Parts: sequence; structure tokens; C-alpha cells
Amino acid sequence: MEHTAIDTALAQMVRGNDVSIFRMVVDQILAPSRDVDPDRRHTEDGRLVGHALRRLIAGDLAGPFDEPSSVTFDPSLPMNSLDLSRVAENSTLISVLITCSSAQMESALLDPAGGQPWCIYDEG
Repeated sequence: MEHTAIDTALAQMVRGNDVSIFRMVVDQILAPSRDVDPDRRHTEDGRLVGHALRRLIAGDLAGPFDEPSSVTFDPSLPMNSLDLSRVAENSTLISVLITCSSAQMESALLDPAGGQPWCIYDEG
């Protein structure tokens, strides 16, 4: 049910916006429009996941996901680096950021037009 609520919210948000931000997805999960959810079933199904994701924009994990990214990932560059030094005090936020950046990087690595890149993981 949570996956459906997220998928529906994401599809609705992408359809109506040129620039999408995470806040819009969470808003769509917690309060979908009547044309998407006339019987309010998605609202109920997504309530728990919506509140959990809300932590990333209005709770203890707020900050990195509040606005559009100021950096564009460019897989053609010789090297990409992620500096997490400013969030060193919040281990939960570091975990979320590493998960998101790893997913983006893995997606770029799987792109058949991306050549044959080297991928080095260094947590040191």
C-alpha cells in the first residue's frame, strides 16, 4: 500500500511540475488531490510512510531535501565526490544521504551510454 501511495504521489507531482522537489511528493502523499484519491483510500494507505518521509523536510532530518538540488550529477566528469562533513553529527541523515547518492551513482553506472567507469568506494 505504501508503494502505491508513493508511486501515485510521484506520478501526480511529476505530471504537474517542471521542477520537482521532495516536499511536493510528501505533500501529495499526505494530501492527494480529490481527482487522484476520490475515496481517500490512498490518503489512508500512505499516512504512515508520508509521516516517516516528512522527517526529511520538516523534522530532525530536514535540510538536504527541502529544495531543488544546487548541483547536477555529471557522470561524464573524471570524478564525483560527496562531502558529508557538514552532517557528521547526524548518523541517520548520513545513512539517508549515502543511500540516495549511491542509488543515483548506480543508476549512472548502469547507463549503457556511460562508457566503462571505475567506481571506488572510500569511507575513509
